[in-house]
Amino acid sequence: MQRELNTLEERVLELISLNERLRKVNNHLVSQLNKKLDECEMLQKKVDLSKTSLMRIQKKYFDEYK
Repeated sequence: MQRELNTLEERVLELISLNERLRKVNNHLVSQLNKKLDECEMLQKKVDLSKTSLMRIQKKYFDEYK
C-alpha cells in the first residue's frame, strides 16, 4: 500500500512539473503570437496607406486625362 502511495505521489509530482513547464511554454507562445499580431497590424496599416495613396494617384491621373 505504501509503495502504491509513493508511486502515486511521484506521478502527481511529475504531472505538476509537466503542468508548470506547459504553462511556461504556453506563455512564451502567447508572447510570440502577440508580437506577430503587432507586426501584422503594422503591416496592415502600411498596406492600407499604400492602397489609399494608390487610389489618390489613380484618381488624379484619371481626372487629368478625362
